[in-house]
Amino acid sequence: MRRAIRELAASPEVREAVTQQTTGLVEELADEVRAWARRLDSRIDRHHAAATPYAGVATRAIALTLDLLLVAGLFALVSGFVALISSLVGTLRPAWLVGTLLGIGWGLVAGVYLTFFWSVAGRTPGMHLLHIRVRDASGRHPSVFRAIVRTVGTWISIIPFFAGYLPALFDARRRGLPDLLAGTEVVYSDRDG
Repeated sequence: MRRAIRELAASPEVREAVTQQTTGLVEELADEVRAWARRLDSRIDRHHAAATPYAGVATRAIALTLDLLLVAGLFALVSGFVALISSLVGTLRPAWLVGTLLGIGWGLVAGVYLTFFWSVAGRTPGMHLLHIRVRDASGRHPSVFRAIVRTVGTWISIIPFFAGYLPALFDARRRGLPDLLAGTEVVYSDRDG
């Protein structure tokens, strides 16, 4: 009986069924998060029509949070690798220098992450999950230069308690400071592409 159960569990059909069930659950959860975020966008920003193509602050905040979690994971991997090398060679001192290098490293990893995804795909993985994308005035994803400007604008916007995103509540295209500086806009994109 145990052997039959093992063979059944190892069969390609059972694996495919489990994969489809898991994928369906993740897609349903993502759909619910997207719908909730868009409803919250509408509640927060009542100045714009419900059918506006421009992504609101709630959807953008959730996407940024997901991206920062991914950046934290990437940074943990990179800093773990550096710590391993450092332990073999000798520890770095003084402590203030280590803290400074960690801060610079975090900013560098996050900046490269945002710039890379915005300039190559027009959206980060968090934005992809929420079906939003960033585009320039011509409708294409931003150039590397615009993505760098947008990344710097994002850091400037975050530092004073996310005040750089307040213009998105009043702008007709829901643009925050990073968008205004880089000449970009963030739109809903229900297409997978």
